[in-house]
Amino acid sequence: MGCCFSRNSNKLAPAEATDSNLTEPSTSPEKLPIILRNKNQKKFLSKFSILKTYKKKSNGSIYLVKEKKTKKCKIIEEYHKNNKNRSDIINDHLENFQSLDHPNIIKIFQIVETKLKVYFVREYCSGGGLLEKIIKTKQISKNQVAKYIRDILNVVSHCHSQDIAIQDLNPGHILLDSKNENANIKVVVGKVKENNLSKKSITDICYMAPEMFKGEYRKEADVWSCGLILWTLIFGRPPFHGKTRKKVIESINKGLNLTDKAWAEISDELKDLISKMLEKNPEIRISAKDALEHPWIQARSNNQVPDRACAIDVLSRLSKFNAKSHVQKAILDFISYNTALAREEKELKETVKSIDEDGDGKLSPDEIYKAFKILLLGSKEEANSVMVACDNDESGHIKYSEFITGVLQWDKKIHENQLREIFTNYDANGDGILTIEELKECVIGEKGKEWEHFLDDMKVENNHLITADELGTYFQSKF
Repeated sequence: MGCCFSRNSNKLAPAEATDSNLTEPSTSPEKLPIILRNKNQKKFLSKFSILKTYKKKSNGSIYLVKEKKTKKCKIIEEYHKNNKNRSDIINDHLENFQSLDHPNIIKIFQIVETKLKVYFVREYCSGGGLLEKIIKTKQISKNQVAKYIRDILNVVSHCHSQDIAIQDLNPGHILLDSKNENANIKVVVGKVKENNLSKKSITDICYMAPEMFKGEYRKEADVWSCGLILWTLIFGRPPFHGKTRKKVIESINKGLNLTDKAWAEISDELKDLISKMLEKNPEIRISAKDALEHPWIQARSNNQVPDRACAIDVLSRLSKFNAKSHVQKAILDFISYNTALAREEKELKETVKSIDEDGDGKLSPDEIYKAFKILLLGSKEEANSVMVACDNDESGHIKYSEFITGVLQWDKKIHENQLREIFTNYDANGDGILTIEELKECVIGEKGKEWEHFLDDMKVENNHLITADELGTYFQSKF
């Protein structure tokens, strides 16, 4: 997420557009994203085919879609709006559009506002996450790390030149635009908040700068986060950690451990750069612009230094760290998603009524598929699978209540399967068992009360061993 420190009254506002002139927006600096207000949700969504549901949370969902006209894959971010958050959702993103244009920042092509929701259509990065690529290819070198950090620092420097801070910079927000070997870095720069730190927008406490725990937020915190990403890529894990939120904060506030064995194994130039980026005092912390000129970045990113692959143990640690992060997100998404079920059921009922053309209280296969398209629930094949599962009397039609129950169960099953898959990936030794203490570490620093309730609800002790099946059974009981 981002934080804006000042406004520029001379910036141009994006022009309004209608469905009739809706074309693929240019990503050049001269063309700003298209904004569509008060649009018909059904008509807008009919332009896309849903390929995958990435995330369902209390405030909205994220989908991978294919635009039917251009055949291009894109990401749609969906936000539920109300009177309180409507202007924030739209205006925060507009601030980004008017300020930022950079080849390493993910482009947002359209804002579409309907009666109940706001949609953002943005660039799809087919290369996935940077950490995932490194782990999959099992290749990373210091020269390559320098090139990645150079590109990230370029984004930070560009944002800071516009008086904007990214605020939530961490490895999970570093993507690749393709699967090619020379893929470009793409950084997620989200909402912009003026002179205000929104703690809810921080997704990983381990990448927060020490001043943020004092209630301060400055753009220099982005450089701290860059320093932590650099450390993580070099050593395979962040330098600051702990088993509780308090311990993590204490570790961050203590600063770097210069007696760490890993510290002794790197060059003096790299030590100098990391020390300047992870300077606790933001007043004297190196700027992104100056970090780009640092000798280590300059020499390594331009291949002026003989290179060699990082040690295998670094890749192993990086793999474990990355899997742990995914477990954290999966569990927190599940907790968040549960809070959205009541509203989603209400929305389903309203949609079903609107598409029941003859008003007989039953849905035909075509009407079911129409509901799936309106709600971005899935493909025609997935709609048919729900139809078959719910049509117990094989009449070819199903009742409202049966359809709603079937969709909710199908949707929750997706969440359960995703969590099982991630659980398996995190289970390094393949015995199918994790301790609750390990799971606690996975969600350190995030939504503490909800996590405590989650553990209490499972009725387990801290030393209890939990299997993927047990976790799945627990989630099924909530479905």
